[in-house]
Amino acid sequence: MKNSLFIVASFLLLFSCRVDELKVEDWKPIAAIPLAYSNFDVYDVLTRTDSLDELLVFGTDGLMALNYKGELFSLGLDEILDLPDQSISQPLSFSESEADLIDSGIGLSSSFNIDTPLETDPEGIRIDEIVMLGGSFEFTYTIIQDEVFSGSLTLSNILDANSNPLSFVISSVDTEVGIPETVSFDLTGASILPAWEDPDNVLNIDFEFDVTDNPDNDAIEGDALDINISILQPEMDYIVGYFGQIPINTDRDSVSIRIFDNGLTGTFALEEAFIDLNIENSFGLPVAFDLTEVSSLNLDSGEETDLIFPNDLELQGQATLNGPPEEAVFAFDNNNTNVIELFEPSPKTIFFQLNASANPNGEPPIDMPNFIKHDSRLDVEIDVLLPLNGYAQDLLFIDTLSTELSFDEYAEIDSLEFKLASSNGFPISADAQILFLNENNVLLDSLFTHSTAVFASGDINADGIVENPGLTTVFATLDNEKAANLDSTEQVVIRVLANTTNSSNQQIVRFMEDYSMDVRLGVKIYGNIEQ
Repeated sequence: MKNSLFIVASFLLLFSCRVDELKVEDWKPIAAIPLAYSNFDVYDVLTRTDSLDELLVFGTDGLMALNYKGELFSLGLDEILDLPDQSISQPLSFSESEADLIDSGIGLSSSFNIDTPLETDPEGIRIDEIVMLGGSFEFTYTIIQDEVFSGSLTLSNILDANSNPLSFVISSVDTEVGIPETVSFDLTGASILPAWEDPDNVLNIDFEFDVTDNPDNDAIEGDALDINISILQPEMDYIVGYFGQIPINTDRDSVSIRIFDNGLTGTFALEEAFIDLNIENSFGLPVAFDLTEVSSLNLDSGEETDLIFPNDLELQGQATLNGPPEEAVFAFDNNNTNVIELFEPSPKTIFFQLNASANPNGEPPIDMPNFIKHDSRLDVEIDVLLPLNGYAQDLLFIDTLSTELSFDEYAEIDSLEFKLASSNGFPISADAQILFLNENNVLLDSLFTHSTAVFASGDINADGIVENPGLTTVFATLDNEKAANLDSTEQVVIRVLANTTNSSNQQIVRFMEDYSMDVRLGVKIYGNIEQ
């Protein structure tokens, strides 16, 4: 079987794969052939259930434990805050009197200021500083009236890598009327220091210009110059400020408990279980977690169990901008939750729903602002540890294997008798039945006349540790009629009922690192074999 009862499947697979390899002389009336001998240790058995890196030794005495891990969520800067593209347009117009001054030869000198909000997502966060990792600033101007323009545009809130405000020159020399003139600036290493005017972060733009007369053109009232400012594809290296109580919502996630993949019913009781939320936070802001759900679900029975847990999960945030990340573990065990109840219905899946919010206590002190770097992460991983001490009662496992059995070349066989002998050093017994179905899933036959005890559990001491192995010998006979039925087999269903030693009395057993099992499989062939 694909799960911990795989040895029963091995019996079937040896039977179905080795028959055509039996080699004896022609017309032997009987042959006894050993087919297989195997020794299985605890890693062989349990890693048929889970990959090897999910099986470990728990403690110092050799007790085994299953370990399941999963990522609940992982968030970065882009998923918390976004600085979208920015675009600002500002026309310059002449009044009638200003046009007359220009045409008279006196000319026009003026300046004005533009205060424009810096757009963010979410809105309303306070930005003290943004240091840019990339992006471009583009200044475009278009001369509409054919006069002589000169001037400058300065952004006092945006500093280049040398801490100088961005400044651009406007000139009608070599600039055609009606044709946009664009100047670009690489924002890598630049800083944005907006002024906070609740609820906006404001960029201040200073514009100074002089206009003198072009004798070949008459100045008129109306638009004379168009200005456009853009911040394109901005990429933040880090951002500092107060980001408010941002909700951080996640999807419902899950961890598969694969030991029960083929399990249908039964009770699985553990003495202890552990669920850890392992958190690594390189966000420089406090975060409060709301663990809205932890539950287990057996998909076959529909039984769902909720974890009752404390709800005071809070992080303080990374202490300094370039310091080490904050690490925390929120542990759920027998002492603070009903965690062992999650696993009693042999669940297939553990579900988690975890939400979070930033700055749960409001705005921090001015000397402890929020910050997030471009590579900051808020990672939450789930670590489920199940030490294998407890008991299991009436765990029913069913698995289906595709196979093709053929006895065409052995028409002279009267019967086959298989013998399975085992020495079981594990504290678990198993009764099994193997069913053979055709391509329409119609039952053709069964290997045993009834569910048969294929493995007896080992004898345990007062500590639940196996001292003496359980010994079992099982015979299965296939006569001509059964062989004829199996010739049409397309599917094999393996049904196993498993119990730990003295499970009816809720005896606690322990799965230890040194457990092992010996299995011997042989066959007697009655009749004549034609090669």
